[in-house]
Amino acid sequence: MKVGSIVAQTRDLVDLSGQSPPPEILGIVIEIHDWKTKEDDYPDEVSDFQKRWLEKLGRRIDVLWSSGKMTKSFAEASLRVIV
Repeated sequence: MKVGSIVAQTRDLVDLSGQSPPPEILGIVIEIHDWKTKEDDYPDEVSDFQKRWLEKLGRRIDVLWSSGKMTKSFAEASLRVIV
């Protein structure tokens, strides 16, 4: 994923069983925020549990959706690259 990629939201992180999926809305990646600079570079106060979740969620992604709404700090793992 890179700035300018066309993305759609996935439902991979949270299972919302019993609910119909929302219509797919496309967005464009505006900015990518790396929260660490190198492998295993975590702040001291981050627990092992939090580290595992941070690895699962991935980088923070700012997305401008086709509806005109901008979402900041979207979890990378919850986005699927279309183009």
